[in-house]
Amino acid sequence: VMTSEKVRKSPRLIPSTRFTLALLVSFALFIQYAQRVSLSMGIVCMVNRTNINSIANRTLSSSQSDIISIKTSTKYGSDIFKEKQFFFTELQQQILLGAHWFGYILTLAPAGWISITFGAKRTFTFGVLVSSIATLAMVAIYYVDEMHFILAVIFRVIAGLGHGPLFPVTYTFWSMWAVPLERSTLTSIGFCSTNLGT
Repeated sequence: VMTSEKVRKSPRLIPSTRFTLALLVSFALFIQYAQRVSLSMGIVCMVNRTNINSIANRTLSSSQSDIISIKTSTKYGSDIFKEKQFFFTELQQQILLGAHWFGYILTLAPAGWISITFGAKRTFTFGVLVSSIATLAMVAIYYVDEMHFILAVIFRVIAGLGHGPLFPVTYTFWSMWAVPLERSTLTSIGFCSTNLGT
């Protein structure tokens, strides 16, 4: 009898491991986009556009034109609490902001193969870890009087290298974990935080 046959249903979405995975992916993509745009906002305060002395120093010392920085004491008077601004030209600012995409494009294409070869979880975790360390390491340019522009570019490229695999690896996750009828739902949960991160 047809009524006595059991109709197979997919297990509940909430609570489930795949739902937890979707939340973790969503949080990781939130971190990725927050890291990606952080310098775009921070560079407005990092670059000194109004100090006349910085322009004069740049013209007097052409050998150090890309590493001039201005330190001004705050009300605390301590070296720790000194505000530092950089004299980056428009071209240097464009290079610094575009360095992320150079690293990003290098790992975006092979990320699917990497996730299948080394495992999606390892690839995803390594990407988030590397990009987070590189983003936090950007603070080091404050303590370096020379070569801070080159260091900043290197850190941005490394952050881009970590961000590249994240999107392709999520599709590897869903190919293994998602019930066919829930793939669009889980993908939406995972990707919804990209705008929030921005």
